[in-house]
Amino acid sequence: GEALLAGSDARIELLNVTRRASTVRVTDADVNLDPPNRDPIRAATRDRGGVNVVLLGSIDGVKPAPAPVHYAASKAALAGMIRAMAKELGPRGIRVNSVAPGVLEDGLSRTLPEPLRREYLKHCGLKRFGRIEEVASLVTWLAVENTLVTGQTLVLDGAL
Repeated sequence: GEALLAGSDARIELLNVTRRASTVRVTDADVNLDPPNRDPIRAATRDRGGVNVVLLGSIDGVKPAPAPVHYAASKAALAGMIRAMAKELGPRGIRVNSVAPGVLEDGLSRTLPEPLRREYLKHCGLKRFGRIEEVASLVTWLAVENTLVTGQTLVLDGAL
């Protein structure tokens, strides 16, 4: 769903997983390359400019991870969409970015089997899972304070 920050022109689009599968044949993959709710993007393109659009993606679209093919492909396509939108909308003063969190301590990490948790932490430079507050802080900065960054997918994974 969409979140609006009071007193700002910021729009934050939350992207959801609607289907998970343990194995997917590429020919059967249901890859959705559209954001689930285009209203914030449409609104941004009608605005006078000076708007920040922040889409939330996933590390699965940036780095190899044990994720279903359709999910990883959708998240990777989001990064391309962000770059294209930044070029197209930039002349109107509209900045478009994405945040791709890694595993968060209050999220997926709770459901990971212990061997996967250890493996993730073994390869993570900071040797810890991220916190939702860290993601929220970056999203808020991008949405409210940012005046230059556009076309970027910012990865929050502790140097995985």
